[in-house]
Amino acid sequence: MNGNDIANKLTQDLIKLGFVVHRYNSHSTSSIYLKLDYGLSCGIRIADHEGRKKYHYRFNVIKDYKGNISINDYSEYKMTSVEDLVCLSKLTRNGTFFNDKTIKVTRDIDFQADYSYVDKDALAIEDINENGVIESIKTEVTTGKGFMPLATYAGILTSDEGVTISNINIDRTDKDYLAIITNLNNNAVIRNINFKNITIKGRKNVGSIVSSDYGIIENVNLTDINVSGTDSYVGGLCSSAENSITRFENVNMNNIEVRGVGYVGGLFGSGSGYNSTNISINGLTVTGTSSYVGGIAGYIRNSATMTWTNIENATITNTSDATGGIAGYTDQFTATAINLKNVKSRMLYGDWGLGIGDWGLGIGD
Repeated sequence: MNGNDIANKLTQDLIKLGFVVHRYNSHSTSSIYLKLDYGLSCGIRIADHEGRKKYHYRFNVIKDYKGNISINDYSEYKMTSVEDLVCLSKLTRNGTFFNDKTIKVTRDIDFQADYSYVDKDALAIEDINENGVIESIKTEVTTGKGFMPLATYAGILTSDEGVTISNINIDRTDKDYLAIITNLNNNAVIRNINFKNITIKGRKNVGSIVSSDYGIIENVNLTDINVSGTDSYVGGLCSSAENSITRFENVNMNNIEVRGVGYVGGLFGSGSGYNSTNISINGLTVTGTSSYVGGIAGYIRNSATMTWTNIENATITNTSDATGGIAGYTDQFTATAINLKNVKSRMLYGDWGLGIGDWGLGIGD
């Protein structure tokens, strides 16, 4: 089988799997290049020689090569399209968590905009919206149950330019642990990315960007966020922040709506041992129907610290008890430099107040 036959066979098989393949034949050598836009900008090179050392290929297929075998294991990938994000979701759900890798988002990704797709009409690689039919990639991620969340992510998701990911809808009210990313691992980081017009509907442990957060989220802006859960542990950013490694820094949130049962908060539902600095929330509505509902979190415990926090124009409503402008209940919690402006918290008893606690004023039960 010559290089051309190998390229044809690979192309046919990859297209069947849902990849978008661009083929380039070298004019000066026998090399053939397959660029996979539907795969975090990976590429395949097919040739009868090793190639120039200054170039790096994700996969290098060399016909009749008898030397040492090496695999280029990149530490950084580029994300440029909706297809890349869909591919990342599938990879994490199949067990690739991108430990110690960086994925750099290099342009705005808008799920409603045609320019954000490599080919909006190409068939998706799976039934993403779970309606029983594999449709075009744009139809799959924008209708029905919408985007399929990532599983565990252990790398760095970042952008130099502060790009925006927007118009993501996830509607899976029969599922727990729901957000764009299900689990942010201990070593994972989300940095320098804006999120706009994100709607997440789930059952329990529901957030917008992350469900369970064990990592770091810094320099992010969230605008027009709507998160709802038919059960408890629901937050505007994540459902829970669970250890001393977890850190939030320079997080700005505007026009946020969060609804759940208990353990419901504007930033997260429940927090333990986390650290936050420079958190700003403007335009917040939080609604609960059971214990522990607050502007930042429903429940904060285990030596969590919060510095420079600003909440403006917020309404926190609960038909049960333990409700506050900051948190519904705290245990071993340190807060410094908190500003509340036009913040109202209301419980079953009909009292309006600020702060932490069962009566929305002060600290304690």
